[in-house]
Amino acid sequence: VIAMTAHAMSEDREKSLQAGMNDQVNKPIDPDELLAAIAKCTKISDWISLNKINREEADAEDFPWSSMPSIMFAEGLKRVGSNRELYMNLLLKFRASNADTPDNIKTALSKGDNNTASRLVHTVKGVAANIGANKLAAAASELETALIHRSIAVNDLFENFIVALTDATDEIKAFEETFAVPNSKILDKEIIYVDADIVRPYLTDLAQMLESGSIKSVEQLSVLDRYLLNTKVEKQFEQLKKDVDMFDMDSALGKLKAIASYFEISL
Repeated sequence: VIAMTAHAMSEDREKSLQAGMNDQVNKPIDPDELLAAIAKCTKISDWISLNKINREEADAEDFPWSSMPSIMFAEGLKRVGSNRELYMNLLLKFRASNADTPDNIKTALSKGDNNTASRLVHTVKGVAANIGANKLAAAASELETALIHRSIAVNDLFENFIVALTDATDEIKAFEETFAVPNSKILDKEIIYVDADIVRPYLTDLAQMLESGSIKSVEQLSVLDRYLLNTKVEKQFEQLKKDVDMFDMDSALGKLKAIASYFEISL
């Protein structure tokens, strides 16, 4: 059993071991560190060489998007195995999911609810570290500590946090706008017809995967992409994929049933 924790002090590792853990890796997770911990626990010396994630060199100069000073591309990419599509999706989701975060924190603070404010900041801290938004992660960490200890420095640290969050999300927004599909191209797309009998087995299998929370649902979505692109249910399907990316399988299953209903398929 390997502990995954944001507590990186040596005494924290000792606590994990005393609790019965075999090892500990610290957040944000470094894939190489995790693989090394697994190899150590399994006692297979060549495990890493056989199973190491096949990654490209994370060279920021090769990225097809504009510079984002607040985000370290190389670090973020490394944590997702150099999967650029996944990394870009994480960036866009981070911005979308934090649109109301400043207001939500302000509301919690105005009510004296430091626990809720701390939880919101903690969430931002974790995701920011994973995508390489190190300045934001550091600002969030300082604010979280101040909230936990009810420090008088909360207001100043909150302002620093807002600046860091705004810088990161504004840069992601600029990136999103740079690569957005022009409306004219969207309007020019030809809607295609799909035979219900063709997609029925794929939809049925996906429903079972979503119900069980299987990671295989991601692969099934890639298969369905070929059939549902440029159809009348494409928008719903894109929303379904976002739900799966956020591991909201219940919401994804609801959207899948709506798509199946369009094809007059009962799931």
